[in-house]
Amino acid sequence: VPVEYAIKRLYGVTMNVPVLDPTVEVLRVVLGARLIESKENHHRFMIGVGNDEAEVNIIADPSLPHSRQSAGSVHHIAWRVKDDPAEEEWQKQITERGFTPTEVIDRFYFHSIYFREPGGILYEIATDNPGFTVDELPEKLGSALVLPPWYEPHRAKIEQLLPSISIPGIG
Repeated sequence: VPVEYAIKRLYGVTMNVPVLDPTVEVLRVVLGARLIESKENHHRFMIGVGNDEAEVNIIADPSLPHSRQSAGSVHHIAWRVKDDPAEEEWQKQITERGFTPTEVIDRFYFHSIYFREPGGILYEIATDNPGFTVDELPEKLGSALVLPPWYEPHRAKIEQLLPSISIPGIG
């Protein structure tokens, strides 16, 4: 994808929860988020540092039901870590705080662990490595549909379901 069309980063996320305190506790104590603003039921945190910094907004609304996966909802929020040792440290810390993270899951392009916070939000902690160049040259990234090995048997069906797109300068 030409640089002018590439997504550079996502700045943040907004979570709607019925009860504020359990979610704030996980953000602050487990993930190290810093409260930067609080107005009525809207609370803004920052997590990470430098280029890895992101904003996390929480809107507390007691009329909301407990979160559940459904059409139109976000399945999970992912946080990135540099590598496997960093992820293993997070897994240890999350376990020590009383949560039950998954085992490390190999997603081919990265490795992930997941855990659910008391408000029902599913968090993923994913590594940067091995990265999207594990099966594609950097100069070819985005020029063809590349799938992890377990989806290759379904390539024809996946390609059939995808809409055709055209980006100026690419085709």
